[in-house]
Amino acid sequence: MRKCFVALNEGDITPPGTVTNFHLNSQNGRALNIGWTASGDDGAAGQASLYDLSFVDQTTNAVVPLTTLAPAASGMGQSIAVNIPYRHVSGTIRLREFDNVGNEGAPATVQVSVPLNFADPYVTFLNPTAPLSTG
Repeated sequence: MRKCFVALNEGDITPPGTVTNFHLNSQNGRALNIGWTASGDDGAAGQASLYDLSFVDQTTNAVVPLTTLAPAASGMGQSIAVNIPYRHVSGTIRLREFDNVGNEGAPATVQVSVPLNFADPYVTFLNPTAPLSTG
């Protein structure tokens, strides 16, 4: 609890910097591995306190939380594996960064799309009728 009060007395109004090189390392259907270079607590200096990773649906603008994680030291590479929720075909992965007093930096984003058969395995397709085989 004492650490929380120390942070409040800090008077920090400088938001964290935005992570750089935010990109998809790999994608297999709905499974993504995302990478970036960490930024700092005050711009690029220091170490931020929290990342919030979410998916923003392109059609509905619904924000789906994916995970939160602790940032690496500024300048270090970082990555994480996440899954896009079912029934979401395209949208944006958004990484928000916070410092120890709650200041939020500018988010980093990357566009993603998922093939329909991976995004919604319950979709049915109707094909024209075909004769039955006699074999």
